[in-house]
Amino acid sequence: MMLSENWSDFDMTPTNTYEIVNGELRISSQVTGKVLWEGKPKGYDVTAVLPIEGLNDYIVLLEWLKSGLENQKNLVRLDPYGNIVWEVGDPPRDVFVGLERGQEPESYTQIMIENSQLIASSYSGFADYINIETGFIFKTEFVK
Repeated sequence: MMLSENWSDFDMTPTNTYEIVNGELRISSQVTGKVLWEGKPKGYDVTAVLPIEGLNDYIVLLEWLKSGLENQKNLVRLDPYGNIVWEVGDPPRDVFVGLERGQEPESYTQIMIENSQLIASSYSGFADYINIETGFIFKTEFVK
């Protein structure tokens, strides 16, 4: 049997679904309907979820204001079983030093995927461009 080397030959349709119920993330199999994982990542409420195109992983934004996660890492990538693949929240060092942005982790308030890039906005007015695969912040812009 010969394996194809062309990625377009493979079905990249996600086989799982997600929902947020009372702050908990529930990931279920579309095929069996079975719940694969349910809970609060790192013990915190979930406020937003973005599925990663072509995978069964998810970008998850955790509640930061009500949960005491202010100035904490509140953005994670989860696999379908609730395992953390990476977490992010540290601003790039020496990029924006000053009153607007310090050297401490920042909480994010909004996330979106645009042109296959993850963009996370912080409460201090910065947008971080994050590598979806690694969680590395490769660009930061002041947008506020």
